[in-house]
Amino acid sequence: MVSRKALFNVAIQIIPILASLFAIPISISNLGKPLWFFYSLGITVLFLPNYFAFGAGPYLVRNLVQKNNFLLTKKWKGCISAIIISSIVYVLFSSAFLFTTRNQDAFILNSSEKLFYVFFILSGLMIYIMILFKAILESKEDFYFLGTARAFFTTGLIVIPVLSFQQEWHYALSVFLWSIIYVFVCGNRIGNLGAKWMQNKNLIVSKQNLIEYVNEVWPFGVYLFCWSFFLFFDRIIFKFFIDKNILSDHVTMQDLFNRVAIISGNISLVYYPTLSEKANQTKLFLQHYFKQLYYVLFAFAGIIITSSIFLEKALIFWLKDDFSTYISNNALVYLVGIIVFNFSIIQVRALQAINKEKLVALHLIVILGLYILFVLILGLIEQPKLLPYGQIAAFITSIIIFHKKLNR
Repeated sequence: MVSRKALFNVAIQIIPILASLFAIPISISNLGKPLWFFYSLGITVLFLPNYFAFGAGPYLVRNLVQKNNFLLTKKWKGCISAIIISSIVYVLFSSAFLFTTRNQDAFILNSSEKLFYVFFILSGLMIYIMILFKAILESKEDFYFLGTARAFFTTGLIVIPVLSFQQEWHYALSVFLWSIIYVFVCGNRIGNLGAKWMQNKNLIVSKQNLIEYVNEVWPFGVYLFCWSFFLFFDRIIFKFFIDKNILSDHVTMQDLFNRVAIISGNISLVYYPTLSEKANQTKLFLQHYFKQLYYVLFAFAGIIITSSIFLEKALIFWLKDDFSTYISNNALVYLVGIIVFNFSIIQVRALQAINKEKLVALHLIVILGLYILFVLILGLIEQPKLLPYGQIAAFITSIIIFHKKLNR
């Protein structure tokens, strides 16, 4: 049953992948590379709550699986308070990030640029609500619904730039409205499942409750915070140093190739509740761990072999006039770097399931320090094409270390 749900979650993501193949070339042509870059930045900001929310997502899933009536406890209340605090930090950070970006005349009016950013930030606040909804649905292993809902939400984000609007901020408004629909549909599903998360109506939390929650959840928060830097720090820094056309190619390849995360991400997502449940049964735990490992390894090996033959031709056909020398020279190594990065999520979630989240967090802090230094150097010398080599080195090392820890 777990394998079926995992494979379904991967298969259903073919919808946004096909949408990407259709929509991204049209979107780049429709918006122009500078505005397409800003739309990509907006989508980046939209998903930042998943990484800034004190690690609430994986922490909640594990506790909801392992503990009865967790939604009625003080730690659940602590989680709500932490998410509120995190959302305030998110608004401040994302505002500073977006409003310091040089637009290079991507926007016709200054007011349009401001509204564009505001609606993306508001959409991000909707994602904070989804962190709670998704954790409850994942703990109930309602992955058929979650996979379908996520696929259609992502598809909508991909298709919106295909539309033609008179003002640039209308694209961001459309994203905001689509996010509200996503939250409403998932919230309604929780009601249908009889979730008890609203029974704990007194959400006033003491300082002690919040401290107890943070003491337990901080390794998850550190992991997700580090992960957000691995995903997005390069574009945050590169935007100050590198030509927007090259940066557009850089972001386009990253966002396209990160679609491979549907394989490792969705399979590990589905297996995570089961691994948490079997954490004290070593034999069963390792059986499930290796099963998902082999699924992902087989899929990624197939992608690399196929891409070494057909990737450039496929990108030329796909991007047409927007295909560039930069993409031609660097596409395959970008793909390999992203595959290695996303493969490590299998080991990370398995370690978290057996309460070794502190090990994960401390290791990632060390790797992140070196990675940030590497990105800063690449920005200064204007060589974004070397980024995948750093990804490959950092995450092959992480995979080996984490895998050894799991087999002890």
